[in-house]
Amino acid sequence: MSTGSYPGLTEPGIGALLRLASEATHRVLLERLHAVGFDDVRASHLELFRFPGPQGARPTELADHVGLSKQALNHLLNELESLGYLTRQAAGADGRHRVVRLTSRGLAFAAAAKSAILAIEDELATILGERRLARLKADLTVIPAGLEAPEGTKEHSRFTAPPGTPARSPSMPTA
Repeated sequence: MSTGSYPGLTEPGIGALLRLASEATHRVLLERLHAVGFDDVRASHLELFRFPGPQGARPTELADHVGLSKQALNHLLNELESLGYLTRQAAGADGRHRVVRLTSRGLAFAAAAKSAILAIEDELATILGERRLARLKADLTVIPAGLEAPEGTKEHSRFTAPPGTPARSPSMPTA
């Protein structure tokens, strides 16, 4: 594939590298979960079990946490409920709110996922060495807060568009 005079990245940036590592980890996780009997779970279902997990969460909180619309989340919840992984139960004194509760199958799935993730981390410790893995995990913990600097601060305003980049006019669509 020729890059010619392409002005964009010509090698993977940090976002792409993080995504590739995440995709590989999720692919191995899903394969291992399928191998131990959770072969009805799809990759999209894993989003709902993302740390800290769905147990006791209201669907609207869960939608915000995983970055899905309420409609998309409801579709996944319906699927997982029909597969026997969770239920939605009334909560609160008036019973108007609902919360997600894992069934025994859902709890077994969460335990199997934890076991598989810890095994993957052990494999990464073999590949990278324990010290490098510990450092990587520490560094990855810092990134989200570091990139979310308050607007108007020096940290927030480091990015400047390259020379010659046209300014976006109010009539131009945004990405």
